[in-house]
Amino acid sequence: GRNFADDDALRVGLADELADAAGFVDHCLLRLEEFMEKDSYALVSTKQALRHEILERMKAHERERMGGWLDGWFSEATRARMRELAAGLIKPR
Repeated sequence: GRNFADDDALRVGLADELADAAGFVDHCLLRLEEFMEKDSYALVSTKQALRHEILERMKAHERERMGGWLDGWFSEATRARMRELAAGLIKPR
């Protein structure tokens, strides 16, 4: 994985839209209200239907891939990178 900034995240489909920092919280709250107005059963059912095929393919190979995934996730290199990323999230005082 790699990090994508702004327009690159939009281009590759990782983000649907961008919001200005000044109105970010208000924008997020408006989007949240939109989701809260939807019927939760219909929303969940639709999402499950859209993702069903890919989830079934992932589940079919889960056991054979889990060991390698765990080895990578808990490797020292990955843990060092996670510490580095987490440190970057902390704002200096």
